[in-house]
Parts: sequence; C-alpha cells; structure tokens
Amino acid sequence: MNDNWIRNDLTIGEVAEILDIPAKMLRYWDGIDLLKPHSINEMNGYRYYSSSQFYLLNFIKYLRKLDVPYSTIKARLHDTDFGFLDSLLKEQVEVTDSRIRELNFIRETFLHHISDMENATKIQDLEAVLIKTYPERKIIRLISTINSRLDFELSIGKLEKLIHGNPTLLVSQVGLIMCKEDVQAGRYNTFCGSFVPYGTYTAGERALAILPEGEYATIRFWGSISTSEKYYAMLVDFVKRNNYSVIGDMTRSCLAPGMIQEKHAHLAEISIPVKKQPDEET
Repeated sequence: MNDNWIRNDLTIGEVAEILDIPAKMLRYWDGIDLLKPHSINEMNGYRYYSSSQFYLLNFIKYLRKLDVPYSTIKARLHDTDFGFLDSLLKEQVEVTDSRIRELNFIRETFLHHISDMENATKIQDLEAVLIKTYPERKIIRLISTINSRLDFELSIGKLEKLIHGNPTLLVSQVGLIMCKEDVQAGRYNTFCGSFVPYGTYTAGERALAILPEGEYATIRFWGSISTSEKYYAMLVDFVKRNNYSVIGDMTRSCLAPGMIQEKHAHLAEISIPVKKQPDEET
C-alpha cells in the first residue's frame, strides 16, 4: 500500500489537530488504557500515533458524543461483532429516553417553583389566622422524630429513598408534621415527621398518608423553621378562642422558596385540621 496511507510517526499534536480531539483527551485515553499510542520513543518518551488508528480514535470520539460510558467503550472497543454498534445504539436510545423523562420532570419542577413565587406576590392576609376548607390530599410521609436542623436534613435523605427515582429534594420542598399531642401540649420544637405532596413525586403505598378533607385553621407568614414558634402559638390561641377543637396533626409547608428575605426566611403555611364545637347553652 502507498506509504501516504499509513504513517506511524504522528505526534499527539498532529493527531489532535487532524481529528479535532484535544491533546489532553488523547493523553487521558492513554492513561486509562482505552487507546494507547502506536509507539513510544524510548529515548525521549514521545508518543506517536499511527494513521491506522484514526478509525478507532474517531469511533471513540463518536461514542463519547453519544455519552456512552468509558467503561462500555473500553470493554467493547475491539469487538468485531457487527451487532455491537446496533445493540449499543439501542441501549443509548433507552438511556436518552430516560434522560428526556428526567429533564421533563426537572422542567415541571422549575415551572412549579416559578408559579409558587409568582403566586406569593399576590397573597394577602399574611400573619392572619383563617379557616379554610381543603380537599383530601395525599402525601408521601416519613415518620421520624425531628428536634433539630440536623434531624431535618437526615429525614430529607430518608424521604428521598422512599420516593420513586430517589430524587434530590430541596429543603423548601419538604414539609414538617407536628403531632396533635405536641400541638396541644405546646411542644412547638418537636416534629414527628416530614413529607412531600404526592403527585409531583410518587412512592409505594406504605409511604403514603392522607390529609383529610375538611376545615383547617391556617396562617401564612414569612419566616424560617426556627422563627415559627410564635405562629404555632397564634394558631392554637385562635382555635381555643373561637370554640374549635384540634382533630389532627399540624403541617408546616413552604409556599414560595428562593425569595430573598432576612435570615433565609420563606413564605410558609401552617395548617391544622379543626372542628367547630357546638355553642354551649346558657
């Protein structure tokens, strides 16, 4: 064959320029034993490539643009089976479809946060206790004693493991549950669980719980978890003064994350199910 077709003395710089592959990438491929140079000069340590390697170099470049893992390429690079590329591309279609679903989920999450923040600017009656009627709501709940920020962070990690797909949750996405007994006893620094709404996320039946339909005493305010105690007290005082009884656990959730307020506060809602007591006869 004509010598113009085969050259075994191409420097790493020449190969990088010809194939548009960064020299540092070629060195990395050499370092992980993916594709070694054709030869190394024992005197000066210079690496030389052969033009006969261009096919493999281009093939690796092509597969990496498809995000095929190095481990897969390394295991199958010299596979002579014609079906290798076909099966590999089919696998990548499945991987790509999975990524598209994941990206769509991320997009929906962003849109949800945008909506929350836009709605936050329209909310009135802040720091006022109101009676609202809510429909039945399903949540993904982790039962856990939470007495500190560390406990809360640990509960988030455990909650992520309950959710299908094991997503990474932002603190602002996770609500807290205060058991009815602690509410009534004024133990406002003790929570008995954390949760996220069902729908945006899904989980197995054992992790699901229901916030029942009915009337809830609610209060919305700007504040952090550590500055919420006075709002729990305001809510409980309202319930007592207006002849309601507490009939379930209290929930604390974030309505609008990411808005700049002092001391990392966010727009929060505390809500507790109540029932109106009959007026006493005089």
